[in-house]
Amino acid sequence: MKRVFFYIFLVVITGFCGCTNKDENIEKINTKIEIDKSQWNVSPYELTDQEINLLQSLGLMNNYGLFSFRGPEGTKSMRFNLYQLDENNCWENKLTGGVLGEVQEDGRYTPPKGNFSVVRQNDYSLSFYINSTGIASFEAPPPEASPLNMASFIKFLPHEEAVNLNQEVPVALIVYDKDSFSFDYTLADYFTPENIKNKDIVLAVTLTFFDYED
Repeated sequence: MKRVFFYIFLVVITGFCGCTNKDENIEKINTKIEIDKSQWNVSPYELTDQEINLLQSLGLMNNYGLFSFRGPEGTKSMRFNLYQLDENNCWENKLTGGVLGEVQEDGRYTPPKGNFSVVRQNDYSLSFYINSTGIASFEAPPPEASPLNMASFIKFLPHEEAVNLNQEVPVALIVYDKDSFSFDYTLADYFTPENIKNKDIVLAVTLTFFDYED
């Protein structure tokens, strides 16, 4: 089923880049997801060699992050945030989206689980997809200052990360700068933004699992 999900996801992002009907593509991705029920985490989607070769041939390998998630017991909602670092080295929220857990008959919540993806488009806009009990999609426009002639750095979560209620987990970091030629950052720099100061554009994406309906 995970393999089926990957190819449906690929249809969505390639179709989106080609300006096909986005609503139709989103509908195609609405499929059940298998996740290890013993894990409360966020982890990268594991690609086969064939899938990696396919993404590379389409020029998509470095422009998207696809993750599986399962919230801890007690989770009622999951939210992603897109931030941009402002001139005071503080994170400014640019976009928020999320999903709720399912409410059982006894009033308890089933923690949300599914897949979350971040796609950097050719115009430097960002698209976000959440595949859980249904499909949700969100779009962020390109940065106000065009990154066209800037060097860029993009880092996605490289390994499984345990999650705790009400604590952010960084899953993507994107840096653009016209005066830099190399970058050396990690997702942990989200928590110490002074390490990324004086760059033209810095974006971060986080996931948070809440014990309330956000």
